[in-house]
Amino acid sequence: MIRSTTSGRAGIIGNPTDGYGGAMIACSVKNCAAASIEPHDELLVQNESGSKVLYWKNDFENKGDYFDIFRSVLRYFKAYDIKAKITTQSNIPVQAGLAGSTAILSSLLSAVMAYMGKDVSRYQLAEINRDIELNYLKCQCGYQDAYMTTFGGLNYLDFRGKEYYREWEKEQYATVENLSRYVDELPFVVAHTGIRHNSGDFHRPLRE
Repeated sequence: MIRSTTSGRAGIIGNPTDGYGGAMIACSVKNCAAASIEPHDELLVQNESGSKVLYWKNDFENKGDYFDIFRSVLRYFKAYDIKAKITTQSNIPVQAGLAGSTAILSSLLSAVMAYMGKDVSRYQLAEINRDIELNYLKCQCGYQDAYMTTFGGLNYLDFRGKEYYREWEKEQYATVENLSRYVDELPFVVAHTGIRHNSGDFHRPLRE
């Protein structure tokens, strides 16, 4: 079995300039998402909402349910013939602004790529993550979540030159500088009210 774990994140300064060529500081939180993959006699995907078997190629098209994240990752790699049981779980509050969905995507992506024997840099992994979220899951998003769930820790993130969405071949990497060695403890707590928000509702009007 291959298992991957990814922390959520909290934006400290500069949010939401990650989608507009800005710079910011963000940190990981203790809540995390996890994905596991192991050999199986069919392609079975499961999460907290249930399970589903994917047989045919049209099973990999998005259906608007909680399994679209599996479909999108597998469709990205054209992994229609893979035989495995893939499971995700998360204790990151849903739609709380802590990169919960991206953390699931990041852990799922890492697990599937390891299972398929694909090895890329963290920068490439973050860019693949963002590409899938934007172009396969159709979620309006910046780059902070993809980079923070990939790198983790306390980081300065610089997205200059990334103010416009580009084709994969023309996309450049963000600058990531780890700040953990300069800070012993962050002087704040992260609280969740229980109210859900869709981050795309905030990013989309600015883009428009």
